[in-house]
Amino acid sequence: MKDTQRIAPKSSDPVVRHAAQLLSGVFERNLGLTVPVDAAAAGDKVIAVGVEPMRDERMSRIRIRTKSISIAGATPREAAQGCYRLEDLLTAGDGALETGERTFTRMFSPRMTHSSVALDKFPDDELDRIARAGMDAVLVYVGKSPDMTRNGRIDMNDLVRRAETRGLDVYVYAFDAEGATRCDPTAPDAIEQYDRLYGSIVKNAPGVKGMVFVGESVAFPSKLPDMGGYYWNREKGKHAFGFWPSPDWVDWLEVVKKATRKYRSDFDIVFWTYNWFNAPETNRVALLEKIPTDVSVLVTFEMGDGFGRYKGVPIQIDDYSISRPGPSRVFESEAEVLARRGIRFYSMANTGGRTWDFGGAPYEPAPYLWLERFRALRAAQGTYGLAGLMDSHHFGWNPGVVAELAKEAFTRENSDADVDARLFDIAARRFGREAAPKVLVAWRDWSEAMRLHAADSCDQYGPLRVGPSYPFTFPGEALPPKPSGKWMFLRKDYQLPLWR
Repeated sequence: MKDTQRIAPKSSDPVVRHAAQLLSGVFERNLGLTVPVDAAAAGDKVIAVGVEPMRDERMSRIRIRTKSISIAGATPREAAQGCYRLEDLLTAGDGALETGERTFTRMFSPRMTHSSVALDKFPDDELDRIARAGMDAVLVYVGKSPDMTRNGRIDMNDLVRRAETRGLDVYVYAFDAEGATRCDPTAPDAIEQYDRLYGSIVKNAPGVKGMVFVGESVAFPSKLPDMGGYYWNREKGKHAFGFWPSPDWVDWLEVVKKATRKYRSDFDIVFWTYNWFNAPETNRVALLEKIPTDVSVLVTFEMGDGFGRYKGVPIQIDDYSISRPGPSRVFESEAEVLARRGIRFYSMANTGGRTWDFGGAPYEPAPYLWLERFRALRAAQGTYGLAGLMDSHHFGWNPGVVAELAKEAFTRENSDADVDARLFDIAARRFGREAAPKVLVAWRDWSEAMRLHAADSCDQYGPLRVGPSYPFTFPGEALPPKPSGKWMFLRKDYQLPLWR
C-alpha cells in the first residue's frame, strides 16, 4: 500500500467525493501515509472510485490488484460504502491487503438511528460515523413546529443536505401528542388539520424521506364506543387512544397520506404497531388486513412474549431487551400478514447495540445474544421479506462491538459462520490475539447472564434504564423525593397494561 499515491473519484457526485476525502484521511491518520484525492489520476498507484451497474442496487465492489485498487458501487451511496469497506480492511490489521475481488451487499434499508452524540444532534463527524457503520438514515424527533426537536430547534434542510452528502436519509419521528389530540381524521377539515400537524414538516423540508408514527405520540380522538381518553385520562373500562389497534386507524392513515404526500409523492409513512403489542392477535391482525398497502409498517422484534422463566428465574420484560433475541410471536403474526399483503415493513431491533436494559451504557457487551438476533433478522428477511431496521430508539447507538458485528451480519455475502468468526477478529484487535480467547469466554458469560436480566418493571423503569439520574443513596440515607408524581409508573396504584 505504500506505493499507492492517489485516490481518484470517477464521479462528480458529492457522496463519492466526500467518501474519497474520508478515505484519504484514514491513510494519513491510521497508516501515516499521504494519499491525496486527485480526480484526474489514472494508471498504477491509484485507488479509483466510481459508479457502475451491478446486479443489486445496494452492492459495492472492491478489486485489489498489485499496483492499483478500484472501488465501485451500484449507486453513489454504494460507491461510498465501498470506500468504507476498504477502510475496514485497512484498519483491521497491519494495512496489508490481499489481491482479489470482493462484493458487499447491504441487506436492509433503511437502517435508521438516533444520534450517539446527543438526542437530535448530528454534527458532521457523527453523520460520517453513521454512514461508516453501514446505516443509511438518521432519525429526528420533530413536533410543535417543523424545526423543533426534543433537543431544541434545528435547521432541517441543513441536516438533510449534510446527511445526503454522506449517503444518508433523514426520517422524522412525530412526537407532538398534544397536537394530535386536536386532530380528528373524520372531521370535514381533517386534511387541513393534519397538514398543519404533519404536512407542514414535509413542506418545510421536502428532502425528509419519511416519518415514524407511533400510537402514544399521534393518538387521535377515536369515536368508537370501546375507546375513551388518552393514557393520562383514560376512561375506566375503555381502551386508551393510541394504545389499541382500533379499525379507525385506517381512516387516519388515509388522511395522513394526503396531508404529507402532497409535498413529496414518495414520502415514507412508517406506521409503528408498538403500542398494542399486548392486544389480542385477532385485533392486531384485523387492523393490518385493512391498512393501505402503500405505507410502511414498523414491528418491534422481541416484544410481546410477556412473562417467562429462564433456569428458574422469573423474567418480566416487555420493552426493548436483548435478554430475548426474538422474534416474538407478535412479530411473526404481524409479519405474516404484511408479507402476504405485500406491505413493505421494518423492525425496531436496537441493532445499534443499545436497548432499555441499560439505557446509559454505550452498548451492551452481550455479543452472543446480539449474534442470535442478527441471525434471526437475516432469517426474517428470507421468510417474510423484512426490508429495513430501526437500529436505535431514543438512546441512540455507539461505535463498538455490536455495531461492527451488525455491519458484517447485514452484508449478504457473509454467512452466519463468517459473522461468528468476525467476533474473534474484533476481540483480537481490541485486546490482542493472545487475550482474545479469554475475552470471548467473558463475552459468552455476560451474554448468558443477560438472559437472566429481570427489569425493575416490565417497561424497565429504574436505575438500569434511567441511569445516573436515578437516585443513588448509601445505606441509612433517606431516599430523595420522586421526580414527578404525574408519571404513572411512580404511582403505587399504577397497573400495567394500559390496553386492558
